Amino acid sequence: MESNMSFEQRKHIQEFPTDLFEHHDVVALAESVHGRHDETILKFLDQFIEQINAIFIELPINYQQSIDEYLNNGQIDEALEQLFVGAEKEGKSTRGLLGILDKIKLAQKSVICFDSSKVPQGEYQTASNYGRYYLRGKSRDEDMFAVLQEYREKNPGKYLLINGANHSALDQHPQSGDITLGQRLHDSYGEKFTEIIMK
Repeated sequence: MESNMSFEQRKHIQEFPTDLFEHHDVVALAESVHGRHDETILKFLDQFIEQINAIFIELPINYQQSIDEYLNNGQIDEALEQLFVGAEKEGKSTRGLLGILDKIKLAQKSVICFDSSKVPQGEYQTASNYGRYYLRGKSRDEDMFAVLQEYREKNPGKYLLINGANHSALDQHPQSGDITLGQRLHDSYGEKFTEIIMK
């Protein structure tokens, strides 16, 4: 399957184009519900992980230490356990993330948490009404874009993003009205960016 198709054509494909990273530098796998698409993500990684330099996951940046701890030592610390428990209280199962991290670890790739922080830390000091602390502006989508941009400037390469479908859409975020991450990436990278919505 070729990857040079229109946006509408590539939104809901079931098979991944074999030449995906030949045409695109940034690919977003967009989850309709976090935790629902682990099998698809694992299939994607099986096919492309050697072509990917790093994986950006929609987790608050304050979980980076927990993710690093798991990747380095296989340990689930208290913060990561509480993340899973909180999701389970909302009726979501996100422990499949561990299988994804295990596959990434085997391939010796980097994982970057790139969502706004859940606690004030470092440059993330601007409080929101939604239990987040923003980097410079007042938008999670802006924060995710900024983290990716800063990382790519120092580490050019091919990147996979795993994030919610609302963030990948082209236009504005349906809940916040912010310009989406997907729109920002499309405006910056044009056809070097693509997203695949997982249903």
